[in-house]
Amino acid sequence: MTIRSKNSDKETTRPSRRQVLGGALTSGAAVALGGSAAAQSNDIQSVDVVVIGAGASGCYAARELSRAGHSVALLEADDRAGGRLRRGEVNGEPVDLGGQWWGPGQTLLDEVSQGLGLTRLKQNITGRSIIDLAGLKFEYEGEVPALPDAEMAAFLEGVETIETWASEIDPQAPWSHPRAKEWDSITCTTWMDQNLGTDFITAFFKFAVKGVCVVDPAQISMLQFLFYCRSGQSFVTLISTDGGAQQEVFKGGLFQVPQLMAEALGDAVHLSTPVRTIAQDGDGVTVTAEGGTWRAKRVIVAVPPAMAQRIHYDPPLPAMRDVYMQRAPMGAVIKCYVAYDTPFWREMGYTGQVFFEGDANVFFEHSLNDSGKFALVAFMDGEAVLRWADRTEQERRDYVVSEIVRVFGQAGANPVDYTDKAWSADQWRRGGYGTQPTPGAWTVTGEAWNRPVDRIHWAGSDTSAVWNGYVEGALQAGKRAAQEVADLL
Repeated sequence: MTIRSKNSDKETTRPSRRQVLGGALTSGAAVALGGSAAAQSNDIQSVDVVVIGAGASGCYAARELSRAGHSVALLEADDRAGGRLRRGEVNGEPVDLGGQWWGPGQTLLDEVSQGLGLTRLKQNITGRSIIDLAGLKFEYEGEVPALPDAEMAAFLEGVETIETWASEIDPQAPWSHPRAKEWDSITCTTWMDQNLGTDFITAFFKFAVKGVCVVDPAQISMLQFLFYCRSGQSFVTLISTDGGAQQEVFKGGLFQVPQLMAEALGDAVHLSTPVRTIAQDGDGVTVTAEGGTWRAKRVIVAVPPAMAQRIHYDPPLPAMRDVYMQRAPMGAVIKCYVAYDTPFWREMGYTGQVFFEGDANVFFEHSLNDSGKFALVAFMDGEAVLRWADRTEQERRDYVVSEIVRVFGQAGANPVDYTDKAWSADQWRRGGYGTQPTPGAWTVTGEAWNRPVDRIHWAGSDTSAVWNGYVEGALQAGKRAAQEVADLL
């Protein structure tokens, strides 16, 4: 469905005297919380739609509404657009400190990125990869190591079970499956300990959950994991490189997608403008932020539920929606880039992909924008993040380099540069990359997941039924929310 253009004869909503006074009072409250001088003004800016959060989802929603002729204000708490996509730099090259990859099936991201003039590079898979879990170590080419018979049989059985169950999930309503309560009441750890047959395969599947969802498998339910797999096409898709979710990277960085969309929106974007209050009434919505007050017909909240919960709502949100946000925390991840003069791992016959036990337990090669420069990308996720997020960057660097040396030897001892991003310490995200509802959350509060609350609509990758937690999901959610709003304007 195509968003219709705004009719030229539509009336502009004018705030009543009571609404103006109310806005002025809440503006004063924002100043008390540290608001800017602009927030002290009684001026209320009038637009059709306020979009909160200038990540990929919010930027796309604002872009679609603006293109259809609706006036939009895009409010972002941070001093930059991008959300969970963020620019970094290592060895003089831009890199993605947040989301990075593209894979087949991510059609809207493909369309949007091409429209913005971006190109992609293949993730290197030439050479041997390493997996070292539960006392077994394999070096292999391709996607799957040549496992011993017992491990291979257990692996295939585990994959078949997860793929079969995931295919039965309705991604629009995961709580509707006949076994939803059963799966939502047990954690991935419980099910995997009881059903996967060998120590190595049990460790592998737990490792996969943590790598894909960036949360410890003891903290999410089987229902959430099955939904995540269904949303991202399949379990195999999510863990694969060639033909999977890690197939290609964006030259110059994926962070350019929201950045370029925000630049095109011009003065509609308001940075360093954290929203404090959303007040609804019969005629519209008043959004009060540190940078001012906006009056609109509708509002799209395109931030993670854990951050949306910190906004004050008047009247209060329905109980189910509020409880859902309480039970929908972010995952935990630190992404680290270690740059080298040469890709020594290639010279040793390796891809750079390593999966092993430790706090920094995943490595990928990153060819830096086809520049002839290279880095290894390391990930810390789940519980390990809590041990490292508040330490210094130098301490994290020393640890990650020591792990590279442990895997590859002294060739990795002398990097030329390092940078990282501890997302759980980020003021406006407090985690990454996506939301992971706790056990029981889907079947108790799932119906409130992405359902509008009167004039409030929800976006962000966390609200998407397809590619949930990925940039594709963020764009799809922005498209859905924009259409919801446009149909009501």
